[in-house]
Amino acid sequence: MRSSLFNDKGFCNIAADIPRNGVYLLYVRPRHRLAKLIVNPESVIVDLLCNEKESLVYSFFNPTNREAILVTGHIVADIEGVYR
Repeated sequence: MRSSLFNDKGFCNIAADIPRNGVYLLYVRPRHRLAKLIVNPESVIVDLLCNEKESLVYSFFNPTNREAILVTGHIVADIEGVYR
C-alpha cells in the first residue's frame, strides 16, 4: 500500500536527512502544486522543475552544515496550470 506524505487536509511535515551539498526531490502528484512552502533552514535553495507527466518536482539543495532539512507544505489542485 502506498502512503501519502500529505494528510487528509493536504499538509505535510517532512524531516529529510540531507547532508551538506545534498539534494532532496519532492515529486508532487500530477496537476497539483504546493500553495504553502516553508523550508528550514532558510538558506536551503529551492528550485521548481516540471516533468513530462504534468507534475511538479521541488528540488531542495542544502548548502549548510546541518545534516537535515525540514519542509512544511500544503498541496492543492493546480487550477492555474503552473505545471505547464
